[in-house]
Amino acid sequence: MNTAEIAQPKPNLWKTLLRFILLLLLAQGVRALFTWLLQGVIGLDNDISSPLVFTGMAIIIWLVARPTWQDLALDMHGTSRGTWWLYGIMALIVLMLLAANFMLDSSLWLQNLYGVIIVPIVEEALFRGIGWGRLRKALPQKWNGLLTWVLISVLFGLWHLGYADVILWYTDQPVTLSLLPNVMIWKVLVGGFIGGAAGLVRWKFDKLPGAVFVHAMFNIFGR
Repeated sequence: MNTAEIAQPKPNLWKTLLRFILLLLLAQGVRALFTWLLQGVIGLDNDISSPLVFTGMAIIIWLVARPTWQDLALDMHGTSRGTWWLYGIMALIVLMLLAANFMLDSSLWLQNLYGVIIVPIVEEALFRGIGWGRLRKALPQKWNGLLTWVLISVLFGLWHLGYADVILWYTDQPVTLSLLPNVMIWKVLVGGFIGGAAGLVRWKFDKLPGAVFVHAMFNIFGR
């Protein structure tokens, strides 16, 4: 650690946490607005609109947060050869699973683009990238790895509450509305579990790609 890093004051935890939560609320608000515009107003099909919605949300997040490569844990300088090999194997597994899905049903390629590539990249950049880096700097140094993993995993689970509009949009609303609390609890728990698994990889290697690959593999089997 150099002198400049030592001289920097530690960020206030509660302000950092509040700002990140506000960023998450903004992201979900933008996503819901874009979904309504593209599907409700323009009438685009879900398979076409969903990748556009998430890409648009990612652009807004980037414009607001202005993350650097270091903020996103994508500065790969100093990464060991073994880690590169691991990332390569994980990427190969994801590609093979995508190819298998495509051979089983080629009409799902847009859903795969959205669910297995775009969503993991955007959500991991937001949570295990921007959020992870900011919270870890603000937490007590002795426990910052563990506490960051717990907080980000919990927030990632709660993040899935924001998808309630999507569930109601594509299902029989009167029936779904009565079941919505149970559905959302399940989504929060599953989201927290996936976030925890991706977070362990992020914590272990201190880089983002492994978390993206883990998230992608869960999404392949979870749709």
